[in-house]
Amino acid sequence: MNPMTHNTSDPPLWKLFRDDLRQGGLPDALRREVGELKHQLLSDSERDRLEEMGTVTRFLSLCWWLFRAVLLHMSPLRRVLVVVGVVLIAASGSGDTGLKVHVPGGVALLAVLMLELKDKLLLRRELEGGHAVQRAMRPPTSPKVPGWEVWLFTRSANEVGGDLLDFLALDERRYGIVLGDVAGKGLSAALLGVKLQATLQAFARESPTLGLVAERLNSLFCQDGPSSYFASLVFLEFSPENGIVRAVNAGHLPPLLVRSESIDTLPRGGAALGILKNAEYPQQEISMVRGDQLVLISDGVTEAENDAGEQYGEDHLKEYLFRSRATHTSELGEGLVRAVEHHMGNARQKDDITIAVLKRVS
Repeated sequence: MNPMTHNTSDPPLWKLFRDDLRQGGLPDALRREVGELKHQLLSDSERDRLEEMGTVTRFLSLCWWLFRAVLLHMSPLRRVLVVVGVVLIAASGSGDTGLKVHVPGGVALLAVLMLELKDKLLLRRELEGGHAVQRAMRPPTSPKVPGWEVWLFTRSANEVGGDLLDFLALDERRYGIVLGDVAGKGLSAALLGVKLQATLQAFARESPTLGLVAERLNSLFCQDGPSSYFASLVFLEFSPENGIVRAVNAGHLPPLLVRSESIDTLPRGGAALGILKNAEYPQQEISMVRGDQLVLISDGVTEAENDAGEQYGEDHLKEYLFRSRATHTSELGEGLVRAVEHHMGNARQKDDITIAVLKRVS
């Protein structure tokens, strides 16, 4: 259904408004929205200056700076309508003309609101289409591989995300897990992520080593990718026949090897894709026994923040993984997601959260 059409099954507006008031949390939502406005529309120097001001001066300056920033981001027509609307409403309190001008002033502002909403709905439709494509390309949550347990999870912070997660059946004896992160957010990062995923699927089946896969990806990324973009990536290859896992790391957070009595951080690999044209990517080998687990995450896990700006962090991550090391991969992964959500509380998810868990079970 077109989001701009009216659905006869929609509840009356007064009921929606009543439910909005009853659900509570509006003051927290307002503070969160204002904080995001400040982050998106104000410069670093303006935010620093606000901290040095008194309460009244800070409020007035914030209102003016946000109003100015909104006007600067509008089209000429909408900018004129906003200014005219504000002037007419301000003039409505003076003399006998008040009743004559406040109505057209309100209509002008309402027209701008409707035009902005129209743009937002059109953009949402496009993003929902992109989200559907990403969802179709996602691997199953628990792929079946003899001798192994696998659990995969990704959740975007927005409609589309820049995290890459894939499971590859390279041949009858080789399987692969890929977890990556394209720098940036939104549609541009998502498009590059889809291109990276498709290219990797082609390279992985024809390259003799994982290091060569990473080198070819890096060369292509440096050649064709936008200059301001790069991507980190971890690629694991394993087999039902033994517990040997081969890995290559291109600038990503190192995987964590969770054993019965310890947690080891694997060595960092080469540079992120798109940084150094002739970067080299050494292949690592990990020997896993029954019960050992490899955990791959995106930085959306460790950098998840609560309302106070405190990150979940690597210490909390390792503490949780060691405490949950004996559980199934799905229980460990789902528990980690809940732990991160509990840490964030009411704070908005700012970055994509992606997790892959590989466990040797025989």
